[in-house]
Amino acid sequence: MIDTIKQATLCPATGTEAIAGVPIAVAVIEAAIRAAAVVLRYFKTINPSHSHAAKEEVRLRLGRWLALALEFELGADSLRAAFAPT
Repeated sequence: MIDTIKQATLCPATGTEAIAGVPIAVAVIEAAIRAAAVVLRYFKTINPSHSHAAKEEVRLRLGRWLALALEFELGADSLRAAFAPT
């Protein structure tokens, strides 16, 4: 019975970890595109305050995506720890 429950929690935990990969991939792609746009705009106009704000926006958006992915990873770990605490 316990083995069946362990197996039943492993599938959702693995799926949750796979789902966590999606926000990470989206975050990296979005951040790379936005960072490239910031760099290109920086060379066109020399306005350090605008460049700083744009870089900060890229950093914050990346952080939000990664925080979402970490929530999924935490959920997967919780599922695994519920029946296999070691």
